[in-house]
Amino acid sequence: MRGRRSSGEFTPSGVSANTRVETLRGPVAARDLQIGDQVKTRRGGFATLRWVGTSRPLERAGTPMRRVGSDGREGTTLLAPDHLVLISHSQNDLLFGAADVLCPAKYLVASGHFVPDANVSPALVHLLFDTYELVKCGEDWVESLLPDMDQIRAEDPETADEIVGYLPRLSSRQGLASYLRTHPVLDAREARLLFG
Repeated sequence: MRGRRSSGEFTPSGVSANTRVETLRGPVAARDLQIGDQVKTRRGGFATLRWVGTSRPLERAGTPMRRVGSDGREGTTLLAPDHLVLISHSQNDLLFGAADVLCPAKYLVASGHFVPDANVSPALVHLLFDTYELVKCGEDWVESLLPDMDQIRAEDPETADEIVGYLPRLSSRQGLASYLRTHPVLDAREARLLFG
């Protein structure tokens, strides 16, 4: 089972349909993930995928970001420009007081890990679990859907209703307490400081 295909953008994050996600059954293209799949998480082990949906990014979302592999080749991982990627860097503790930080993909051009790809307009896949997770996509750990239910309901009420159908606790503010980011998020200036 999969969630609905939204006709528009309801979140600034998302991975492309061709992005390979690590699961209990091996790497799976995001487009082939199903509700109930066991997805590898940074916390160790696997988490059950509770909802997976698809949307189309709007032009105002910016240029998708393609992962460049350690061998210099462009890979299949493609992220929305604001999708957060976990960065482990020797200077993180000194600069930001944390061993790991999150950084929007669009700020990782300076690191050489991502390049903008204006030649594609991918469908974006959104992965939702019982809690906020970092999931393995290719060479990176990237965040799962952070369910801002007010925004989702404003942009796409049918998708909001479907998500609440699968995770009823998301109908209340208390239910959102399981979806808190656990790492600092870098802004453009901080990313330049780290990679500049």
